[in-house]
Amino acid sequence: MFYFGNPIGSCRKTGKTDDSVIRSRDDSYTTYKSTPTPYISPTPVPDASMVVKTVADKLATGKISQLISSSQPDELSLITPQEAESKSDVLAKEISSIINKMRDPIYTSNTWIDNVQYRGITGSIDSGELGTLIPEAILGNKTELTIFVSKDSNLKRLKITGH
Repeated sequence: MFYFGNPIGSCRKTGKTDDSVIRSRDDSYTTYKSTPTPYISPTPVPDASMVVKTVADKLATGKISQLISSSQPDELSLITPQEAESKSDVLAKEISSIINKMRDPIYTSNTWIDNVQYRGITGSIDSGELGTLIPEAILGNKTELTIFVSKDSNLKRLKITGH
């Protein structure tokens, strides 16, 4: 059997047809039945407060590997990198405590650090809680705390904004 006007038909076997094949009325093309893909619900994004707790718990059992201050607040002293290095395990626990006290955490914009994307979470905290990092912090002022965490909930950056 030769087919000149129908290239699809020339590839089809003669005789018994496959049940999965659907032909058009004029037999000009052949298509196959598709199998519907089952619905898979999307993976929910964890609540920001749960991520904050996970980060704080991981930090409480770890150490600070590097502390870099990117700015010097007016009339305030900061913990120095040498002090941070000498007490990195204690500092990790204290930063963990600060992060745990974050109120109303919400997701904010993500950021890229060293070509890796990190999730941003922002919340507020009383500035008096920052005494470990900023010894002259005044109790009672509202301060914004932003943390940037990796996919596996490791803290990469801590940003403090406020008075």
